[in-house]
Amino acid sequence: MVESSPQCAQPAIRGLLIQGLRASGKTTLGALLAVRLGWDFADLDQVAATRVGCESAGAALRLLGEPAWREAEDAALEGLLGEMPHAPAPSGGLRCGAGDARRVIALGGGTPTHPRAAARLQSARAAGWRIIWLECSLDVLRQRLRSSPVDRPALTPMPIDEELVYLHRSRGPHYLRLADLRLDVSALTPEAAVEALLPLLEG
Repeated sequence: MVESSPQCAQPAIRGLLIQGLRASGKTTLGALLAVRLGWDFADLDQVAATRVGCESAGAALRLLGEPAWREAEDAALEGLLGEMPHAPAPSGGLRCGAGDARRVIALGGGTPTHPRAAARLQSARAAGWRIIWLECSLDVLRQRLRSSPVDRPALTPMPIDEELVYLHRSRGPHYLRLADLRLDVSALTPEAAVEALLPLLEG
């Protein structure tokens, strides 16, 4: 199901920010959406990890610890948003034309919980970026995490199932405050999720 927030009455979309819990599909869907739109794509976790000299977000998190990692994510987010043109976004639809430059950014799962990053995201919304929240059932997230080869270190001393419930409860209010669109991807392939989003973004 797709839900649209009444806060998203923006005349032109400058870019898209994808938020959600780990394994909700932010990077996969974001990359597919960028290809369909002809936009640039950036994975915030990977950009932040590269900036601190690590191969992956998991390695960076282990090296820095979570507080310093969130600072690194915020710095990378500032860079990614600052690289984009400040001129008004084109009004001729979502697809990029000559001289057009827009971007899809997949956020880290915890990025919206960092106060400065959350304020930065709110400022981006005011400038024409839209934030999409990928919601997913805990059962599906558990299955994905167990089968995924992606390095995702534990964030708490809890067992993985308990940690997932904790993150769902603690991060949900942060996601809700920022979301312009909410999409339940529990039963959707990434391709189907893109097809569900496009009409809303173009409307």
